[in-house]
Amino acid sequence: MRPPTQHARMSETPKRPTVLLAATVFVGSSLLFLVQPLLGAYILPWFGGSPAVWTTCMLFFQVMLVAGYGYAHLLSRRPPRTQVAVHIGLLVLCVLLLPIAPDPSWAPGPDSLPAPRILALLTVSVGVPYLVLSANSTLLQSWAAALSPRSPYKLYAWSNVGSMLALLSFPLIVEPLAGAATQARLWTLAYLAFTGLAGLSAWRMYRANPELDRLAPPAPLPPTGTQALWVALPAVGSALLLATTHALTDDVGVVPFFWVMPLALYLLTYVIAFATEGVGRPSRSAAAMAVAVLALLPVESWPGMPLVSRQGVGCAGLFLACLALHLELVRRAPPRAHLTRFYFFMSLGGALGGLSVALVAPLVLVGRADLLVLLVAAPLVLVFAVPRSWPVPVLALAATVFVAYRYAGAYEVISRTRSFYGHLRVERRLGDIQHLVDGRVSHGFQYLDDPRTPTGYYDARGGAGRVFVPIQSPRRVGLVGLGVGTLATYGRKGDVFRFYELNPDVVEVARRDFTFLADSAAEIEVVVGDARIRLATEPPQGFDLLVLDAFTGDAVPVHLLTREAYQVWKRHLAPNGVLAAHVSNRHLELALLVAGQAHDAGLASSWLQVDMPTRLGRMRSQWVFMSSPERLAELRLHEGATSAEDEDKVAPLWTDDHTPLWPLLR
Repeated sequence: MRPPTQHARMSETPKRPTVLLAATVFVGSSLLFLVQPLLGAYILPWFGGSPAVWTTCMLFFQVMLVAGYGYAHLLSRRPPRTQVAVHIGLLVLCVLLLPIAPDPSWAPGPDSLPAPRILALLTVSVGVPYLVLSANSTLLQSWAAALSPRSPYKLYAWSNVGSMLALLSFPLIVEPLAGAATQARLWTLAYLAFTGLAGLSAWRMYRANPELDRLAPPAPLPPTGTQALWVALPAVGSALLLATTHALTDDVGVVPFFWVMPLALYLLTYVIAFATEGVGRPSRSAAAMAVAVLALLPVESWPGMPLVSRQGVGCAGLFLACLALHLELVRRAPPRAHLTRFYFFMSLGGALGGLSVALVAPLVLVGRADLLVLLVAAPLVLVFAVPRSWPVPVLALAATVFVAYRYAGAYEVISRTRSFYGHLRVERRLGDIQHLVDGRVSHGFQYLDDPRTPTGYYDARGGAGRVFVPIQSPRRVGLVGLGVGTLATYGRKGDVFRFYELNPDVVEVARRDFTFLADSAAEIEVVVGDARIRLATEPPQGFDLLVLDAFTGDAVPVHLLTREAYQVWKRHLAPNGVLAAHVSNRHLELALLVAGQAHDAGLASSWLQVDMPTRLGRMRSQWVFMSSPERLAELRLHEGATSAEDEDKVAPLWTDDHTPLWPLLR
């Protein structure tokens, strides 16, 4: 008897399994992308609140996506019985590996390498469940392609809709309503539900047609050049995502919203590209890329751009660039017989893009040039897909060279270093000023002709002089953040100044290129590591003064300002100790936040703001002093100061689980 034709098989296939597949794809993709900000936020305080934490997390998730797509590609080549048995077995294994909450023992020690530790932590915590989630969409699309004449690529659009909605729900719904531990438990429960749904999908599809592997007709592979573009186009898009996100979070608090928004827009470009299946003129991709380059250049080259403008322009530029790349990618999608191969190559490109930014760039590019390089690379890759778009890379190259030239002549560079925690640059300005810069953020400077004078924010006329001078020696002083060591100038004989500095490179530069530490009359101690983590493990230090000086740029290590952090600071204060926070910031009303946190911790506070002339221009120094009301009065820290608690705005209360940034925007 002649077997039924492929068309007959498809017409006899019930619709219910296809609906079930769509639901499973949607739920799996939602969990896939919900776990990314969840775990990123969970471990962020363990690694000093650095933007590189998110970049490294993204790298892990991209690599695991490749592994998942590779698993789906290999499994789809096996008989249906094998596919179902293997996939259900892996689902059961995932259940045994839950829950996903990382063990606190993974918090880094002083000699730990952050990036490898984060990758190992995530592998142990969520590696296998994430691999299964990564494979889910591709594997189920391969089954749908065998059972329906409709394009399976539409399912990938729905997959990205689920991912995008999950991402947006994290900062808007999940994070405000549940703590990190609760989030991990809820995700685990949702994963159990997904496991049942995925297992049912596998069984239903097998029962619907037990010979799925015979339904896909043979088809020739696309040309090698086309397959190369399957890798190159998503690679550049992925690299742009990480480089732009890093640029946007480098100047403001590293909070989930600023991670999620670029990633959600990135996914939206996939939704549009796969939903339309690349319909449209290639010239529109070239135009979108040109606008994207012009939009992203100011993000890198205009340090004074207002926060809201920077975020808006940066996200818009990222969206247009990735849309152009992904539209050209989908236009080259293969016949359904090679669907899993296409997705594997696409995920491989995404991982290579992530590797280039997270691991290769810190080794190859000493300065902060990731985004500038990509603003030339993205149009060049587009030219291979759309040859008529050659004017776009010419425009990008000219604009980027102009920006680089503008920076090159602004100062003499003494040294450069780059690591997981940042990219440091020691500059010589105006002939006799040694200046340390991290990206666009100043970490202090020294007058070479007057090396013992406190400079910049730490001028004796500002908050530093007000709080250091009246406290009698011998003093035990704790300082969170080293910079170039300017505050060591306030040390007297008999004092002990104990600095806590996250970045080992900062310690090396402060000792090598500046003399504040060596010239101080105080005994200097430097502890390398995150201050909150280190102090949490130390016995009470009995600080007469504890200075929080990690917020002087525009990036805010939010884990140092939460309710839980204040409990750590209070434990290390002497009975009459003073907590002083340097909160100078262009974008955020940090004085409002710090005063509110102090009130919650049972401390009185006063706020001082002073505009001071320096050789590098005027600088606004903002400090908040916190102690008992009697101690503040005794040290006369109320004089000339105001109460930050009297501001019109209501101070938000930050916790380790929730750090709303919007109420603090200027």
